[in-house]
Amino acid sequence: MISAGILQLLVYSINECTEADASGIGTIAANEITHSFDNNGAKYNADGNFAK
Repeated sequence: MISAGILQLLVYSINECTEADASGIGTIAANEITHSFDNNGAKYNADGNFAK
């Protein structure tokens, strides 16, 4: 399932070629897949400090 937020400019554009759109959507999908393997990274804030 693709979120409607992904289908906006900077990731998807009707004026871009199919390859550019697919790579943008693929990048988002790959990023979300890596989150499923990172159980410890979610425990840190934007400054790198442990924040439970």
